[in-house]
Amino acid sequence: MGEAATFVKASTLGGIIPSLHSAKALAGAIINGGNYEKELGNLKREMRIHLKIRRALDRFSDADYDALLKMMNKESVKKLLKEHSRDEYSGNSFALKLLMAQPLLTKFLFKAL
Repeated sequence: MGEAATFVKASTLGGIIPSLHSAKALAGAIINGGNYEKELGNLKREMRIHLKIRRALDRFSDADYDALLKMMNKESVKKLLKEHSRDEYSGNSFALKLLMAQPLLTKFLFKAL
């Protein structure tokens, strides 16, 4: 489970939350006689998103980081980040809201491809 199962966020190297999610998936599979791999569906999706973020960040130059920080410092972005928990940050609807709050972030989408 967790770090032992390589469920570490590639973007932050955090493993505590993924460990808890994988433990919950395992418990659910055992208690309900379900499929552990199926129970891990959302966690695996989130891990793929974090890997894409890591790959994009690996391509950033110092100028890219400076530009990103300036964009994220915009009041509309700060307001959005305050209104949502970090558990919501990886969802598609949050990403769309973030792009609406700061359209210039689309510049970095190509780095993630």
